[in-house]
Amino acid sequence: MDTQSTSVRLLHHVLTLDTEPLTYQTIRLDTRSQSVLRFRQLAPKINTPTLPDTHLRHYYQQLMLARLRHQRGFDALQVACYQRGGTIVQLPTWTMPTVPQLPLLSVPYLVWHAHVFFALRQQSGRLTGPQLEALIWAQLRPLLARRACLQARGTLIQQLITTMITMLSEQQVINWQKTEWHVNSGQLRWRKH
Repeated sequence: MDTQSTSVRLLHHVLTLDTEPLTYQTIRLDTRSQSVLRFRQLAPKINTPTLPDTHLRHYYQQLMLARLRHQRGFDALQVACYQRGGTIVQLPTWTMPTVPQLPLLSVPYLVWHAHVFFALRQQSGRLTGPQLEALIWAQLRPLLARRACLQARGTLIQQLITTMITMLSEQQVINWQKTEWHVNSGQLRWRKH
């Protein structure tokens, strides 16, 4: 709140990309000329961040892994990888976040993606829609931040699950066939380094 000009600076569409500073957009609102009802109806449009080029994506992933060594959850994730026969560096590329997300997790998004990877490796090969959502939710629930300042938390959680399913499908980790999802075991292998 700027008391000199009686305006409010609203930060909106706050996003995070693992190990990067938060990004946000801002609007300055004049409190003298706009009503509270108008403020409540405000629905600013997001300017979608652009994805890095392919050659920059690899560089970003290496930088992200180096920075993760200093973040909460790194050691636990490395141990989880060791217990399953790999390392963080050997995680499939689809587990490396490249799109900014809402800051809803208490750990980097890579940790959630890795746990989904671990859980899918345990599956027999076929999952119904509800089974896949339950599997993703089971990996997401313990990683959610305790207090996220959000009004529609349930809706956002469902969006996270839907986004994960879409990403898994786009990366051909899962494929929809008639009435169920088929897990592509070829996408659930550790990378060689």
